[in-house]
Amino acid sequence: MTNPYLQPNGTAVLQDSWFCFLDILGFKEILKANDHVRISQFHGLLQEGRMILEGPPDDAEYLDRDFHALTSFTDNIALGFPIQEDGEMEAGMVFERVARFQLAIVLRGFFIRGSVAVGEAYIDELAVYGPAPLEAYAGESELARDPRIVLTESAKTLVTEHLAYYGNAGHAPQNNVLKRDRDGQWFIDYLRAVIADESYDPPHADGDTVRAHRDVVTDQLRRFRQSPRIWSKYEWVALYHNDFCRRYPDLFDESFFIEIDTVRGQIGSIVEA
Repeated sequence: MTNPYLQPNGTAVLQDSWFCFLDILGFKEILKANDHVRISQFHGLLQEGRMILEGPPDDAEYLDRDFHALTSFTDNIALGFPIQEDGEMEAGMVFERVARFQLAIVLRGFFIRGSVAVGEAYIDELAVYGPAPLEAYAGESELARDPRIVLTESAKTLVTEHLAYYGNAGHAPQNNVLKRDRDGQWFIDYLRAVIADESYDPPHADGDTVRAHRDVVTDQLRRFRQSPRIWSKYEWVALYHNDFCRRYPDLFDESFFIEIDTVRGQIGSIVEA
């Protein structure tokens, strides 16, 4: 299939798009340490992750076109979906694929910060440019802060338009895959990828994956307990994990929770009497 940003004659064209910019955290430190094992693991993980982000090949074959363009450089990934009509279908693809990708990456010990924007963009294997990439990059560097993928104002505006299609916006699919954080930022609720079927009561869910997520995050909290700036990033993930579990009390009991205070430790005297 061909790059959807290229015209039949090969001309590169800016197109209104859903654009996602992702930064995989911690990889620069692995490079500085010249950790060949982790570098090899990271490369293999990117190959697996690319398959998630590209989605099922049947979609493109059925409609005789690709929905997206994808490129990566070092620890950054750029993903664009040209908008064909109102953009709701492409939004669903972005949110679902990015959530699954983020979960897969986290379970292997790598965390992601990123941003999603809407606007004109162009992507191929050589170049990424346009207003949407600029907005998404600014969103990742200025708004995301923690290991989360946030929506910029342009993305929030279009999602709000889509929510108006539904008689009860609270039941809209967007309300399941997106959440509003304590600071007001909208972000992709990647743990929801473990919910296999919401039509059942209680829903079907992959409890083993939630436990694995608990253990990975707990390990990072222990590892960086003496590095407050880094520790706070993983504290956000732990708080998010626990919040997710609370939303499904019939599925996840207290054993699924991360004991943040236990890992953090307590304030004490500098010398015991």
